[in-house]
Amino acid sequence: MRVRASAHTQKWGALTACALRRITPLLLLCCSASSVLAAAVNVKSCGALGNGITDDGPAIQRAINMAAQSRPSIVIFPNGRYRVTQAIRPEYDGMTLEGQEGAVLIADPRESKGVPPPSFPEAILVNRGYPGPPQPVSNLTIQNLTVEVRNGNSDPQISTASIQLNNCINCLVERVHVVYTGALPKPNELDGIGTSQGTSGLIKDCIVDGIPKAGIYASAGTHDLTIEDCEVMDAKGPLLNAQPGFGRTGFSLTGSHIQLLHCRSHDNELRGVLITTNGYPTQGIVYPAPVDIQLSDCDIYDNGGNGIELVSQFDGAVPSNIQLDNLTLNNNDGVGYYIQAAENLTIQGGEVRGSGSAGIWIENIPISPGYAVRTQNIAIQNVQIGDNGRLVGVDVPGIGLVAANDVTISGGKIYRSDPTRNQIYGVGLYRDTTFFASPSEIQITGVDFLTGLTQSVTTVALDGIDDPLAAAVSGYYDIAFYGDPEGILSAPFKSLYTNVKTGNGFLKATGIDPTGWISTGP
Repeated sequence: MRVRASAHTQKWGALTACALRRITPLLLLCCSASSVLAAAVNVKSCGALGNGITDDGPAIQRAINMAAQSRPSIVIFPNGRYRVTQAIRPEYDGMTLEGQEGAVLIADPRESKGVPPPSFPEAILVNRGYPGPPQPVSNLTIQNLTVEVRNGNSDPQISTASIQLNNCINCLVERVHVVYTGALPKPNELDGIGTSQGTSGLIKDCIVDGIPKAGIYASAGTHDLTIEDCEVMDAKGPLLNAQPGFGRTGFSLTGSHIQLLHCRSHDNELRGVLITTNGYPTQGIVYPAPVDIQLSDCDIYDNGGNGIELVSQFDGAVPSNIQLDNLTLNNNDGVGYYIQAAENLTIQGGEVRGSGSAGIWIENIPISPGYAVRTQNIAIQNVQIGDNGRLVGVDVPGIGLVAANDVTISGGKIYRSDPTRNQIYGVGLYRDTTFFASPSEIQITGVDFLTGLTQSVTTVALDGIDDPLAAAVSGYYDIAFYGDPEGILSAPFKSLYTNVKTGNGFLKATGIDPTGWISTGP
């Protein structure tokens, strides 16, 4: 049964639909039902106009509250432009917000700073139990919506996202497009899609465009979250927040047990992907370090900083158990992979090409005295690394190791096919001159160094001058390159080397310096 209201009575019927439901469930279905989903509540039936001008937030919230009284709890957004000045809050278990073709949610919030009560400057917020710790909300679905962001928050004490999900268990955000369309300068404390404090689930087929802080931010407390087939671009804006390292980033991951699959991050002002330990150093607050993070089959390109960063502001709290599989990092203006803090990290397959500086840069430099290990058990396997050094004026390596500890490089290829690029070394070894540490436990086996490089492995200072003290103090090499190694190649004791021109083999019989190689014949 369907009831068609006249133009004269439709407005009043919509505004009273919530009250009428208490009289008869049948009347609710007549006044608020979707023609497709009979139990769904249409936001226009609760007073939303969708004209892009009126504040439709209160009407949408009435529809959400009404839908929560039935199962399934479905709220339909038909074609229209729904402006909200304060976040709508679908804080009910099992709820679905479903946009139909042409449905746009316009986030035009009031500035939150100094406004009592808080104005919640998001488009969609799950934070049940505020101002206390967020209580769990389970099985929330948000799908098929465009969110246009016109404003946001610039208070450095309040971090917000256009869609902010706190303690949202087994959530689904699918086919959602978040785009900043407001005036400049952008609000600096604004992420695109943010999760925290117990949130788990799936973010799939979403696009985030032009958000100033992080496009998708899985922050501390997020766990068991998969981000799949998503694209983040053009994250640009001011950096006035208390943690400037988190801004202007494609994907920011500080939670645990997170997968980033088949995603794209490009044209962001700084890095493409950030994996880091969250906290506030000046206040002594450290959140748990990220653990069990997997990135697979992602494209990270044309970013203004590093392609992927693994960093931490804290000794003793570094990302661990990180798997980076078959990633393509092209034409990022910084380093392809910048590894400043990581334990149990594997980079497997994929390509790093056209970086502004080195292809992969791994350093083990403590923040405070005592030389706490910050990078260890690092494996780089079968990666193609070439034509980096696009924006620097000094010679750089495909892989740079600064006092790095326990790094294995196996298979793959390090090359230079473009003579204008300054990546002329295969692997560059550097020492940390502050704590007087050199690379240790470095293993290099089966890497193809044969195209366009001047040296396979070199000891070098940051200014490009040879530094014999940067040689690996322990480990093992089994490599092939042009020419004999005596007097040229520093290597750990018992390493092997093959001259590809003559076929002669060599054994490192003594020391770690460039001498002590003996011929073992063809």
